[in-house]
Amino acid sequence: MKYGNDNVVDAIYSGEKKGNPFLEAMPEMVSTEEVIRRLASFPVQPEDAKNLSDEQRNNLISSISDFFLPMPYMMYIYNKLHRAMLSSCMSQSAYQRVQKIDKLFNGKPVNHLTQPDSFAILGIPGIGKTSTLKKCLSLIPQVIRHHEYDSRPFECTQITYIYIECPADCSLKTLCYEILAAIDSCANTNFLSKHASSLSISALATHLKLVVANCNLSLIVIDEIQNAVDFANKNHRVKPLIKFLVELTNEVSSGICFVGTPAAELVFRQEEHLMRRTRGYRLNAMKNDGAFHSFLQELWKYQYLERPAKLTNTMRKIFYQYSGGVPSYIISLFQEAQSQAILSGEKMLTEASVLKAAKLLNLAVPEPCAEGMSISEFEVKDFRIGSYMEMDTPENMRDAEDTENTESAVDEEKPQSANETITATTTIQAENNSSTAAKGRPALDREVEDILQIYQDENRTAKMRKALVDKDLVTVILC
Repeated sequence: MKYGNDNVVDAIYSGEKKGNPFLEAMPEMVSTEEVIRRLASFPVQPEDAKNLSDEQRNNLISSISDFFLPMPYMMYIYNKLHRAMLSSCMSQSAYQRVQKIDKLFNGKPVNHLTQPDSFAILGIPGIGKTSTLKKCLSLIPQVIRHHEYDSRPFECTQITYIYIECPADCSLKTLCYEILAAIDSCANTNFLSKHASSLSISALATHLKLVVANCNLSLIVIDEIQNAVDFANKNHRVKPLIKFLVELTNEVSSGICFVGTPAAELVFRQEEHLMRRTRGYRLNAMKNDGAFHSFLQELWKYQYLERPAKLTNTMRKIFYQYSGGVPSYIISLFQEAQSQAILSGEKMLTEASVLKAAKLLNLAVPEPCAEGMSISEFEVKDFRIGSYMEMDTPENMRDAEDTENTESAVDEEKPQSANETITATTTIQAENNSSTAAKGRPALDREVEDILQIYQDENRTAKMRKALVDKDLVTVILC
């Protein structure tokens, strides 16, 4: 790697010298394995959970919030962010940047150069957009300090990105303040306190453009952009803020990444130029497929009760039904179920405790993006969720066999009454009638809309036709 893990680095130039030190100093993309290693975050696993007190167990349950499992779609987001920064650096040379700063300073019109990459990442709440963005951005040094280029003095600062949240009041002044504060924080400058407080809004906007150009800022990430929609619906003041952001990306060649919920589409679709600049990923929750099963399987290791419960098909169905495949909901349900088990004096996780937790949390599965793609549908070569966690060594294989035998034994001793079992099973059957026993392919590879399941439906004709077309098993020819 060109740079280490530091947030502020001295420039290292690579590639052929073409008069663009900002592009030549950009870090290279790291490998998939390195992204996975640095994104992953997991709770503590105590050596002997049997002898823990209830207080210790509850403390460990809180640590499950640290669970962050890398998934293939995160590689797409990392690639998109990195390419957007490169696009900004490629849009102009150092000489052109100096010309632009001079024109901004003297109030002259700035010619619109090649536009950098601006895009949007929208997705339903709870799938981990903000966490993924912050973790992906942390893989890239935020500040690159230049001292000498091509044997000549070249003292300047290059900021690869800043991260801010959209002002709740859609105020242009607040937005400028937040951008300046973010620059001051990462580059150890004082642009906000030194000049900005006494300026009018128009002067502040010009000042901000000069600062952004001087710092060679590549990408502005604006999270919670749906705040603009909420405020616009009440006050109709979203356009000045969006218009300024468009001017900013045109005049200083900094890219913008909008992040938020699907509600932001209401703003983006108002004007053609916004639609052009806000294309990007629209993300939905996991389907009830192999990705969901792998996610739950990895999470299932962090049981802090006296005895580990086996992850059964019924458990999977309960978790999917009440979480809708939203990762944060899955984790919250898993935590609350263990807490309820401790409060009830149970020694292991039961279906009844999970159902009780789901009722207490009152989780409302969000509506998916109409044109979105499930986060479990993204694919990366040689990437399988959780597969990097363990090597298939003989020792691990023996451990896996021992664990399976232990789980089977524990399952037989399951301290769950017959009434509780009947209640849990009846609830799942009543509320999720479309789910039937897995047939054919293994459970981890089977889709919810399995063709064998569709075939058992009496009104299967339309469903079967659609399923066969969707799975590319038949070809439709229009005559």
